[in-house]
Amino acid sequence: MNIPFHRYSFDNQEFEAVKNVMQSGWITTGKECSNFEKEFAEYKNTRFAVAVNSGTAALSLLLASLNLKPDDEVITTPLTFVATANVVLHHGAKLVFADINPETLNIDIRSIKEKTCSKTKAIIVVHVAGHPCDMKPIIEWANAHQIIVIEDCAHAIEATYENQPVGTFGLGGAFSFYANKNITTAEGGMIISNHQNYEKIWRALRNHGFDLEPLKRQENNGFKPYDIITPGYKFNMNDITAAIGRVQLSKISIFLKKRKLLVNKYLEFFEKFPYLKPILPLKNSESAWHLMIVKNESPLNRNQILNQLIQHGIQPSIHFKPIYEFSYYKKMGFLSHHYPNCEKMKEKIFSLPLYPDLKENELDYIFETLNQIFQ
Repeated sequence: MNIPFHRYSFDNQEFEAVKNVMQSGWITTGKECSNFEKEFAEYKNTRFAVAVNSGTAALSLLLASLNLKPDDEVITTPLTFVATANVVLHHGAKLVFADINPETLNIDIRSIKEKTCSKTKAIIVVHVAGHPCDMKPIIEWANAHQIIVIEDCAHAIEATYENQPVGTFGLGGAFSFYANKNITTAEGGMIISNHQNYEKIWRALRNHGFDLEPLKRQENNGFKPYDIITPGYKFNMNDITAAIGRVQLSKISIFLKKRKLLVNKYLEFFEKFPYLKPILPLKNSESAWHLMIVKNESPLNRNQILNQLIQHGIQPSIHFKPIYEFSYYKKMGFLSHHYPNCEKMKEKIFSLPLYPDLKENELDYIFETLNQIFQ
């Protein structure tokens, strides 16, 4: 049996949506993007949303609006995809890593407090695996020290913390619609926020600094006067991408229901399986369950387990290699012993397949294979 780590879920609805846009005469940022933004904002119960071409672009625009200086510091976790750290460097600020909570793999408030200083301008929290960070103490600490909180919600579209949607706690949330996310547009992202005064600048920044959206600039037969109000980027989403996103968003509750059924079966299996322990969300939160991350508690090392899974046709993954271990970041002087919890977990964790189209017989095969490996 061959079980990939992820399969996206498309049907004729996505194909028809793309065809309709391609036949409409307008394929760049237009009505589909606008409708996707409104529908996503409504889904997340937030004032507005701004569609961009990746989750990384969403993070970048959130940071761009802070006007960071070289002495400003931004705290984030080292156990995330490298984009979270890269955008801090792109905007010229000093990157500071805080350690993780070994139970959740999310950034730990105790380490945030240790790393905070007078130069701390922002904290980027990452809801790893779709499990929300412990937002209440983080927001309380940030507010007390006048620090901006940005949420990296790439894994966490459906997630809530104390019944509040993630992405709505700080300045804004950055979402990803990459190919392996809970809903996908192949490539794409979204900013959400309740801070209405930032909407205009994010819309300008995503498209070269124009003060008018592309459709508005086409009024009066393409002779609508416009201005450049800031040196922006090429981060806008196109209508083909947005059309796929709208269809995917309409299915999100179905996708989540299927994921949760699979999660429950995983958890039932692990209750009787002493060698692997699943990483679980906080009890006061609802996870998006983007990933099924497990911790190895057996005498086997992780590579032995991964190699056996691969030999049996099951594709696992690792979320994540700590950023400070990559060659570029090593040269920046980060020292691994400063992050003892991350060091403790980095060789133990790996991810198993989890997606709506994972079939029951495939899940059974994963369980059978794990039993065989550990026998």
